[in-house]
Amino acid sequence: MNSRPIIGSGIQYYQRLNRYISNEGLNFNIDEHLSIETMGELLKKNIQKIGNCVFNDRENNPLRLRSNGTYFAGPEIINNSNYEGVLIKFKSINDEIWNNIDSEGIYFITFNDKIVKIGMTEVSFHKRFQSYRCGTRRAMNRGSCSTTNFVICEAIYTALQSGINIDIYGIPISKETRIVNIYGKTANIPISVVRGYEEIITNIYKENNHNKIPPLCVQHANNTS
Repeated sequence: MNSRPIIGSGIQYYQRLNRYISNEGLNFNIDEHLSIETMGELLKKNIQKIGNCVFNDRENNPLRLRSNGTYFAGPEIINNSNYEGVLIKFKSINDEIWNNIDSEGIYFITFNDKIVKIGMTEVSFHKRFQSYRCGTRRAMNRGSCSTTNFVICEAIYTALQSGINIDIYGIPISKETRIVNIYGKTANIPISVVRGYEEIITNIYKENNHNKIPPLCVQHANNTS
């Protein structure tokens, strides 16, 4: 098996990452957080598993055989301990929900079934998790990386190295429209309600977890990266 960047090596690219990980592993105890099952009970909703996370390595990106007998290597993968590209592969296990462009949604990232991130997307889940892939060490070096994306990817990478199972759950929310009259013209325009859902669901989580939010909600006012 090819070597990989070691645990904690991402801190050199962004010092504040040490709030979440170290050379020993995660800097938070996942068992202090609500399970996805408990969250479903609180919301009185069956929250469906829609994806999972694995290493972006050859095992999870097998060579594909072309019709001419040669192999297509596919995307760049982890290949040495100094690799600075995409570390994580986000895999759909429910394409109907994952790829649906007609809904926005709430997602939960779980470590061993404990919720570590509640997020929202105004586009498909597929597109949101594609954007997480931009959180690379190479992009941080260039100064073109979202720190939120970087923290999430590095925390997931650390969790995978620690043998933790990582899943993605989602609640699709139908897109809404509103008829408005602007400057004498009537239009049916799309509106997003998902931010309101995210705020309500995060507050329910917080109320039932000793006033704590999930540790990887890094943009939250009390948990800023």
